[in-house]
Amino acid sequence: LFGLTEGEAANVSILLHEIWRTVSKWRYDEDAFKSELSGKTGSQMIETNGNGEKVEPVSHKKFTELYNRWHAAIGSTCLGCLQSKEYIHPRNALIVLTRIVEIYPTRPGLANKLLSGLQPMQDERYPFADLRASAQAYSTQLVKARDEGVWKEETSEAREARVAEEQAAAAARQRKAEEQMEQLKRDTQKITDEIGEKESWGRDRRAPARGPSRGQGQDDSWRSDPKTSNPGKERSDGHRESTGPSRGGGDAWPRDRAGVGSSPAVSRRDQGGDDSRRNLDGRWQKAPAADNGGRGAKRSRPPSPADPGEIQEEGSRNKRPRQDAGPDERGNNYRRRRRN
Repeated sequence: LFGLTEGEAANVSILLHEIWRTVSKWRYDEDAFKSELSGKTGSQMIETNGNGEKVEPVSHKKFTELYNRWHAAIGSTCLGCLQSKEYIHPRNALIVLTRIVEIYPTRPGLANKLLSGLQPMQDERYPFADLRASAQAYSTQLVKARDEGVWKEETSEAREARVAEEQAAAAARQRKAEEQMEQLKRDTQKITDEIGEKESWGRDRRAPARGPSRGQGQDDSWRSDPKTSNPGKERSDGHRESTGPSRGGGDAWPRDRAGVGSSPAVSRRDQGGDDSRRNLDGRWQKAPAADNGGRGAKRSRPPSPADPGEIQEEGSRNKRPRQDAGPDERGNNYRRRRRN
């Protein structure tokens, strides 16, 4: 595992899964061991004693010892890879362990060591995010395999003790959560007592209304007050122009007022007292078009040069009398100056 690439580690994990599934069956099923392995070619071992070497068939007891040795060798190698600072070493170990999680490990001692070795990799400060996610996934799968009975050598006493410990831890977490909830409720009640309920807080600190809504609860005292009441003036058509507030409440529109200068849209020229453009109802009307040959309003011109009889073009020293230039040419010169 220390010298493999990710692809090679995946291939090794497939081979190890197929081999370990058969080996595990022979280890925990003695009948299968006798029927499939005992007395077959390759089921003998060479033992060395004081009289020399001796070849004997493998008993189930001897095979169990071999199985425990192989189990420990795989576990120690994977633990070493998980504790390595290199990226590829824990990566290969997680690839192999994830592949064989359904059949390995079967001994609870080594399985608990693997769970402990995975804890540093699940910390947020672990530098490799993808390995952290893989370690979390394998840890979940390993716990699930334990609950499904893959840890075959776990005794009933150890299992009951583990279940009791897990239940106690779950109860402690539940109590802690309830205490935190009660503390949160007390803090909330304390804050509520200090600042008051939400509705009363809004009423106490809300800005007072500026007045009744339009058309509701209006004070009509201004109608009888000679200082604020303005009956208006009689027009030639028999109607009366009112300059006071409108009936619906609030000020009237400036265009409905008879007074001049009440609207900012009225120009200073109109404030001078010229009523020739005012209709009978007091509103302004559009001024008639100026009579300048049908060309509309007269266009403003820039101030003339210092010498009225000459036109000086920018970038040119040639001067011509103004009277020699026709109206069209003067217009072209003006537009040319504007563009420059």
